[in-house]
Amino acid sequence: MNRFALRKIVAEGLEIDPELLEPDTDMTTLEEFNSVAVLMLMLALDAQAGIKMSPEDASRLRYYRDVEALADRQGIVLTE
Repeated sequence: MNRFALRKIVAEGLEIDPELLEPDTDMTTLEEFNSVAVLMLMLALDAQAGIKMSPEDASRLRYYRDVEALADRQGIVLTE
């Protein structure tokens, strides 16, 4: 999967501009980051990227790099 495609999925789930997401972006500081957005993100990642996010994963989600790390743990290779 392309890194930009993953960033776009996350951005759409949070209803923000993908350019706001960098590996060190603290998503908990975003106004749009709330429990509903996390649920929508879980659904979008599963449907569009095949990334399964458990409730435990979701509760530990803070930085955008955490999403990429989750993809990596599930064997999803991210390309430039």
